[in-house]
Amino acid sequence: MKLIYSIFLILFTISCTQSKVTTDRSLDSVKKHCARTDLKISEMQKGILDGSCSNLNLFCDISSVESLAMSFGKSTTELRNNLLSGDFKPFTPLPWINGIVPEEKSRLRSYNMFLSEGYSSKQEVFNAVISVSDANLDKIKNKILSEKKKSAFKEMGLVNTPPGRTFICSFLGIRHSLDCQKGIKRITEIMSQAGEDLTFHDGHIEVLTDRSYFSGLQIAAKTISDKVELGGVPRGHVFNDIFLSFQKAGLSNEQSLHNTFTTIMAVSVSGADYGVLELGGELIPLGLNPVVTSSLQIIAQSLPILAFRSRPTGKSYDLPSGISLSCDNGKHYHFWASAYLTWRLIKEGISPRGAANAAFTVFKGYTFLSRSTGRFPEQALYEVDTFNGMHNIYRLDLVYSAAATKFAVDFSKGIKSELNIDDAYKFFLAKSKQTPAISQEEANKLFKSALGLRSAYSKWSKRFPADEVYWYFHK
Repeated sequence: MKLIYSIFLILFTISCTQSKVTTDRSLDSVKKHCARTDLKISEMQKGILDGSCSNLNLFCDISSVESLAMSFGKSTTELRNNLLSGDFKPFTPLPWINGIVPEEKSRLRSYNMFLSEGYSSKQEVFNAVISVSDANLDKIKNKILSEKKKSAFKEMGLVNTPPGRTFICSFLGIRHSLDCQKGIKRITEIMSQAGEDLTFHDGHIEVLTDRSYFSGLQIAAKTISDKVELGGVPRGHVFNDIFLSFQKAGLSNEQSLHNTFTTIMAVSVSGADYGVLELGGELIPLGLNPVVTSSLQIIAQSLPILAFRSRPTGKSYDLPSGISLSCDNGKHYHFWASAYLTWRLIKEGISPRGAANAAFTVFKGYTFLSRSTGRFPEQALYEVDTFNGMHNIYRLDLVYSAAATKFAVDFSKGIKSELNIDDAYKFFLAKSKQTPAISQEEANKLFKSALGLRSAYSKWSKRFPADEVYWYFHK
């Protein structure tokens, strides 16, 4: 699943015994306050677990920066010092990268970066009249559908065969294995890849070509953008704001709910880069009104900054209101992708637990095998320190996914989830083992055959016991 997801900065340095925000704490004073001789992330992890350093937020922020450094070949020390000095310098124009840096001004760069062609300001988008003919909508749909499709799971061959699906569903037990297998097969049908940089799901095509979305998207984009412009801690949360926007556009509760889930998934597949890829250039000439793509783009690029500004509340604007957390890695699209797929499968008749198993198993496979931007799965086995920044962020992504499946199951039953991401993350860190690393050459070989992959997964699951965090939520 290609989730180039990437949404989600003032310097946010919190003391290890309180949550007061400060922008002037130097690297040395943070070291001293955490009673550490240095800020090696694995040492901070030990402090998080033994209670000697309670600053989980700073741990996540530094993990995010280390992850960026490892992904893009930058100096970990330089990026970390930039973060702690409040002077994080951009090193890429991609909005999703700026959107995950834990600093307000960096996330504002993401928000201010791009609009689809045809508009010079967000206000023009909000005031534009949406006009597109049925003939052009058909052209757009046919263009997308005519693209040569490649599996969005090309690195995950096991999901494409019945024996493979049986095997990977077995890790979460046999009770719901058949529904898990059906769910995974359905997910591979829902998700498809068009071109090199675009991942579509069928609902994504619906958002772009179904008129029931257009006015509501325009209202939602303005509502959410207004909160960015207002400044301060945002009220409410994105799911409710989008839902109410579709209601204001005249849709029923049922249709508004459907459109809300599908819209958030459409944003999630590309994160803050929505519209920056091939989308506008390929589809707008066919008649797609840029109000549609620009509205989605504004929503996507607003979420990282609103998530950051939510930090003092212990909640996040871009997550459901019942989710509590300190860690904001700007990648909550991982939550919504798993939530959408679980919700969608349940609506299509798969049991709630089977749907959750399927959605989480697919995301676990993505984390284990994906080679999307900056990801090299072999690293998980040959890196000596499994608690480096990149791996800590992978763990947090898995927590989001597991929590999302629980949220969607509860939502389908009319239950409001009350879930604590921090507690689950600390549980996951405690369960993860610092096993001996293997050589890079050996790791590379393991990822080249089905038999090798099984051995690689066995080693990986000791360092990343993902099923443990899944069961943490699905007790």
